[in-house]
Amino acid sequence: MKQKVQTIIQKLSAIDARTLGLLAVLLVAVSVTYSSAKIIHKNYQLEQQITILQQKNALQEQTNSNQKLKNEYFNFNFKMIILKRVYLLVGIFLTNFEWGLGFGVWGLG
Repeated sequence: MKQKVQTIIQKLSAIDARTLGLLAVLLVAVSVTYSSAKIIHKNYQLEQQITILQQKNALQEQTNSNQKLKNEYFNFNFKMIILKRVYLLVGIFLTNFEWGLGFGVWGLG
């Protein structure tokens, strides 16, 4: 065991400064490459999420637009029903008023 440790120490001491510099540059290059790959992957995931949220937003806008049109339609329909009832009541009132007071009999109708 002691001999193995001494052999490893001898091999490490045999490495010159150029080799250590090359290993340091290689370590930095691998680290930068790995970090860049992680950033690119994260950006891709974020772009996917943005696209999904934009599609959901467009769908919600369409749903809101459809609901607005439905509300306008039903509101218009409700107003028409009220107007028809008013006209019907006015017509009944005028008919009853005309015949009830005898305008037709007096020659006023």
